[in-house]
Amino acid sequence: MRDNDARLLSPKAQEALRHRAVEAVRNGMSQTETAKVFSVSRSSVAKWILLYRQGGKRALTVAKRGRRPVHKSRRVEQWLEEHKERINLFYLPTYSSELNPDEYLNNDVKSNAVGRRRPQNASELVGNLRSYLRSTQRRPDIVKSYFQVKYVKFAAHYYSGHLIVDMSC
Repeated sequence: MRDNDARLLSPKAQEALRHRAVEAVRNGMSQTETAKVFSVSRSSVAKWILLYRQGGKRALTVAKRGRRPVHKSRRVEQWLEEHKERINLFYLPTYSSELNPDEYLNNDVKSNAVGRRRPQNASELVGNLRSYLRSTQRRPDIVKSYFQVKYVKFAAHYYSGHLIVDMSC
């Protein structure tokens, strides 16, 4: 993720950003220019404008999300107990994608597997994703780089042959 990635902002700061961006468009700034000024994607600005038109300022408010119930199921708890010698479990707060190495992989995949090649159909998309993930799997330096980001270094300390499970949603 970029250092100025708006997803790294707190939920309240993201909400304020959405409100300011929508206000800029309402005051005559183009959506493209607004995206540049606020360092967000053009599609994000378009989505916020649509939300605003459909539901007003309230539609730009962050809805509180909780943990998925599947992470609290008895089966998951039992599996974790059975594998506790081989696993380090991190409970990350919601809205903390910057703390989750998985998010850096997701961003890498979106940028390099999806963003660079435009598939013609779903099958081609799946093929591109698998190909990119396999090539990444053979490059430990890339995988290790996800753990070198300032906010994720805590996990690198524990990542020495143990399985790390992220329980955030």
